[in-house]
Amino acid sequence: MPNWLGLAQLRIDATRRSIQVDQAPPSTFVGGIKRTDRDNTAEPLVKEPTLCRSVWIGVPANERGRAINKFPVYIGDAKDQNMALLMTNYQGFVIPIDDASKIHVRAPAAGEQVVYRIHGDTQP
Repeated sequence: MPNWLGLAQLRIDATRRSIQVDQAPPSTFVGGIKRTDRDNTAEPLVKEPTLCRSVWIGVPANERGRAINKFPVYIGDAKDQNMALLMTNYQGFVIPIDDASKIHVRAPAAGEQVVYRIHGDTQP
């Protein structure tokens, strides 16, 4: 039975008495848009615990590629959100994490948004 350690899948080979590390691609790739509900209040990216390997977070753009947000959005955990995602950072960033609900979003004004993709597996 495989076990998870960070982003790697580990298998124990009893015959060779060794640990094998597999880095298979994720079997799921879901996402959406998170819109902040309140000014300067940390809110979870997703409400339910969501097992994953990593989460990509970026800023939304309209159909012409222009920024939708008027302010930066800050990403972090429930206590501190200090990773600034600027309005024009379309590349976003990837956070290696085991549960997407541990990521929190905060913006100076309600209504700011982030887009996200959760890279995970159907089985932990």
